[in-house]
Amino acid sequence: MGFDTRLTSLSANTTYYYRAVAESDEGDDSGSVRSFRTGAPIYNVITRIVETVRPVEEEVEEEVLIITLNANAQDVDRGRNVEYTVSYDNRTGLTLTDAILTAELPNELNFEDADPNPDDENRGELTFDIGTIKPGEKDSFLIEASLDDSVDEGDEIRFVARVAYNDNSRVRKVVEVVDESTFGELLRGGGTFTALLIDSLKSFFTSPILWLVLLALLIYFAIRYFVAVKDRKTATLV
Repeated sequence: MGFDTRLTSLSANTTYYYRAVAESDEGDDSGSVRSFRTGAPIYNVITRIVETVRPVEEEVEEEVLIITLNANAQDVDRGRNVEYTVSYDNRTGLTLTDAILTAELPNELNFEDADPNPDDENRGELTFDIGTIKPGEKDSFLIEASLDDSVDEGDEIRFVARVAYNDNSRVRKVVEVVDESTFGELLRGGGTFTALLIDSLKSFFTSPILWLVLLALLIYFAIRYFVAVKDRKTATLV
């Protein structure tokens, strides 16, 4: 006697045991115990290739407050004046408040003038009250100074300018620029040779030894002159 059946919901990699049982009026009759084992599940693997195209991002300009400093020497023969131009450019996209520009002049420089005029001047430190700087706003400050007589061609002159301001954060920010140049490097027209020549002539004509030598020569030629005049008169009388 044969029979078949369909089994579902079986687990993978599992051994199952079974036997056939027949029922009749005379009683139950059981067959032998048999077994079978299920195999591993079969998965349909679908591979999908996705090509990702990433656009090249343009380099975004950093949003900051830009401070620039330019130095230029002028009128060397008449006093060795130096002009410093301090400029700012607000690229933050924010409105900056309570902005203050501070310029520190070293001992080698004597303050002469500024445009606009500083709001405060104290021992070589100039303060300009800028106030509010709007997004995209630019402006410049011209500071004129003269070199001290003690400055030589190789002396370094350190000029510092900084802008302090508030933005939308709680921390007050400061941007600083520094110009470190020698007297010779500051000269644009005459160059270092002109600076050296001017300093040499200045030292030469202010030397006390020079004036003593000139005085001695003057006395010497004066004596020679009077002696020559006396000899000429004597020769005339004879």
